[in-house]
Amino acid sequence: MTRTQYQTFSTSSKNYLTKEERSQFVLSKELKEITIGLLLGDLNIRKLTSNSLLRFGQGIVHIDYIQHLYELFCNYCRTEPKTFDLAPDKRTGKIYSSVRFNTISLPVFTVLYELFYVNGKKFVPANIAELLTPIGLAY
Repeated sequence: MTRTQYQTFSTSSKNYLTKEERSQFVLSKELKEITIGLLLGDLNIRKLTSNSLLRFGQGIVHIDYIQHLYELFCNYCRTEPKTFDLAPDKRTGKIYSSVRFNTISLPVFTVLYELFYVNGKKFVPANIAELLTPIGLAY
């Protein structure tokens, strides 16, 4: 499926969302559970001014997994996953490729940032037993 089949926000003639438009985004229960599970692994959140965005990335060998995650989160994204060549590995000289995508910055992600980050560093929240579900654990 293409991105436009999933897109729920309009970027018509502007390249930004208003504060009111951003505040209307919510995560379904399932997506919140998945995000919590992903945050225990490679997913990270970047805080920009007052809102935060999710940063997804994997080696190119995991492109199918990233595409799956993109299909889950595409309603929160402006662009599809992109492939990047990384700098040569210092030990082997081999060039590896990665595939990445980001969500737009939204208040709904800032709530998760505040749960998992202290002074810009990721930590496992003390109440992780309450937050982690079987679906989150699967991711």
